[in-house]
Amino acid sequence: MINKKYLTILIIFFAARFCLAGTVELALSFDDGPGFDSHNYTSEERADKLLNTLKKRNIEGAIFFVNMCNLKEIDRSIKVVRKYFQNGHYVGNHTCMHYSYNKVSREKFTADVLLNQKYLEQVDTRLLTKYFRFPFFHEGQNLTERQYILDWLKKYQYVNVPATVYTEDYKFDEKMINVDKKSDQYKSEQKKLLKSISNQIDIAMELSEKHLKRQVKHNIVLHEVDLTVDSLDMIIDLIISKKIKIVSLDQVITDQVYKKNINHTKTELGLLQQISYEKNK
Repeated sequence: MINKKYLTILIIFFAARFCLAGTVELALSFDDGPGFDSHNYTSEERADKLLNTLKKRNIEGAIFFVNMCNLKEIDRSIKVVRKYFQNGHYVGNHTCMHYSYNKVSREKFTADVLLNQKYLEQVDTRLLTKYFRFPFFHEGQNLTERQYILDWLKKYQYVNVPATVYTEDYKFDEKMINVDKKSDQYKSEQKKLLKSISNQIDIAMELSEKHLKRQVKHNIVLHEVDLTVDSLDMIIDLIISKKIKIVSLDQVITDQVYKKNINHTKTELGLLQQISYEKNK
């Protein structure tokens, strides 16, 4: 006969394993840093606030996809981006000028990626893994152009990182460019932003279950803009409220979904939207 105490321990152990296996994981990613100076913040002030929020919430291993040409003074960009790395986060290449690959030539786009990489190498020599994200998620106007650039990235040892949770946080921020962050209008827009992000997380989770019969290891695309940074504490609470565990990028990027081959160029809305489009076309 099994000892009752031993049986209780077994039940707790397997229940814990089950709960862990069922945990949805998500990494945070921030595009377009270092952010421009704005009505409310300098680039440095905004970066410090973002990083302080992540530190306060014990979150490490987020990834920042940066455009080193955002700030006219490259030395400023280097100093801001170095802060990301020194605070325990990853840094990825987002091109220097944020060009859309749908609108510029192969030569212009690849040269801009390499220029950004040259500046990134001045941030820290320990940036060993070369992560990349396409601006606007534009991967080419046709399959030939798309295959060319994916082959080029592979040749130069870049890991392409699409997002599974697509948001349009920057569109909410654009309305607040000249609005004081303490105003009622600003706070009202924050509520709209949170509702939109909540909807996009739900959509991503539904698409994952529908098309892959499981929850992938997600990563959410956010932007280093005022409204998002000011709302980050609430965004983190929102994610946790959906029983999602925020983890580091290295725990997420191992999911096989990020290696999935996509055979179309409707890539603007993130990876799960791409998969959905392919299955439904």
